Amino acid sequence: TLAMFAGQIADRFDRRKVIAAAVSVMFLCSLSLAIISWRSIDVWAMYVCLFFGGVARAFLQPAKSSLLPQIVPRDRFANAVTWNSSLYETTNMLGPALAGAIIGVLVPLSGETGPWTYAGIYWFNALCQAAEFINFLGIKVEQPPRAREPLTLRSLFAGARFVYDNKLILGIITLDMFAVLLGGAVALLPIFAKAVL
Repeated sequence: TLAMFAGQIADRFDRRKVIAAAVSVMFLCSLSLAIISWRSIDVWAMYVCLFFGGVARAFLQPAKSSLLPQIVPRDRFANAVTWNSSLYETTNMLGPALAGAIIGVLVPLSGETGPWTYAGIYWFNALCQAAEFINFLGIKVEQPPRAREPLTLRSLFAGARFVYDNKLILGIITLDMFAVLLGGAVALLPIFAKAVL
């Protein structure tokens, strides 16, 4: 629901500031989740944190993905995209493995999987987001002059109109959407871990 609006924000403002704001919110959400887990606060508080974390992620993705062309020369862009995609997929695999290793270390210390175990994961997540925040502040970007047209419904839906008018892009995006919705194996990991592992 926020994708088009977040794209407009990423196009109209300094992307580093948008990223920094989104990562800051995610950092605060991770700290809050650590405290909620540690203190065993009601589960509704976790849903509040997850909601704000999801909103922050909605603004983070368009700004982050559109920043790469601004910091990489055109002749090296294809190579940068390859490295970016490879590192993204690598960290998607290593992240859960590292979380499992942290749980594997914390469980023997406490004797069981308890509040400290999950709080430790959220503390580590917050630490990584703080590092991400610092790294993004260090990026130097040449800001192209931005058109200062007013935000209207027409400009908000311009991207959707473009995709709809280009049937090849519409087909590719639709296929990807169904692959993500119906083939999301990541959502099954907790069940697999409980039932199989």
